[in-house]
Amino acid sequence: MKVLLLVFTILIYCIGCNSIYLDEPTKLIIGWDANIEEDLMNYRVYIDSVKVGSATETQFIYNHEHLLLGSYSVSLTALDTAGNESVHCEPVIFIKEQE
Repeated sequence: MKVLLLVFTILIYCIGCNSIYLDEPTKLIIGWDANIEEDLMNYRVYIDSVKVGSATETQFIYNHEHLLLGSYSVSLTALDTAGNESVHCEPVIFIKEQE
């Protein structure tokens, strides 16, 4: 499992499955490599195993201002047109700290 430390305004890290960085103090930008399957419908984004949204592109903006200080696991899945969901990519851990 990879661990990332977020300090509110710094570009964090980019890995094969996804990248995470802060655009503003409350906006977490999550990006990933595109799924090349023709029947892709969308991607699902999870924080601590809870679905927080979905996207049809390879980027998702998440407003994290309500999250408490601490560590969080971010993972992604791909959903096809038949409703089949892939396994989660390797999670990335980010740590929200005070400035």
